[in-house]
Amino acid sequence: MDAKLRKRLEQAVLDGMASAGPTITWGKDECGLWAVEPIRIVLGYDPAEKFRDRYRTRRGAMRVLGKGGIAAALRSAARRYGWRKIDPAKAQPGDIGLVQIGPTYGLTVCRARGWFVGRSEQGFVALPAEAQRMAWSVG
Repeated sequence: MDAKLRKRLEQAVLDGMASAGPTITWGKDECGLWAVEPIRIVLGYDPAEKFRDRYRTRRGAMRVLGKGGIAAALRSAARRYGWRKIDPAKAQPGDIGLVQIGPTYGLTVCRARGWFVGRSEQGFVALPAEAQRMAWSVG
């Protein structure tokens, strides 16, 4: 992926952080949809198209995601779009990460090398690359 696209992905991540409200809205801007928004905006495809507009609650999201949850949905998107699994420390802006906090998995997006951001109930949270269970290069 060329440097101009990476810069645009980085700006889309920054814009997402700036617009993150104090609470999430399920089916609109929770971790999964929020993390892939830079891809939708900059690269022109929606890795979450299969799930978008199909739920309005946490329970609804779990129902739509199915037995494998968000981790399985992420692996499926990675296969569909040809993303490469990478060391999270080597991720670049716009790349996608998977974090586990307790029993819960969530999607994150690389903000800058070594750092990912994810949507949380309090806006967004910054997490180091070491906190990611896995990461994929989107370009």
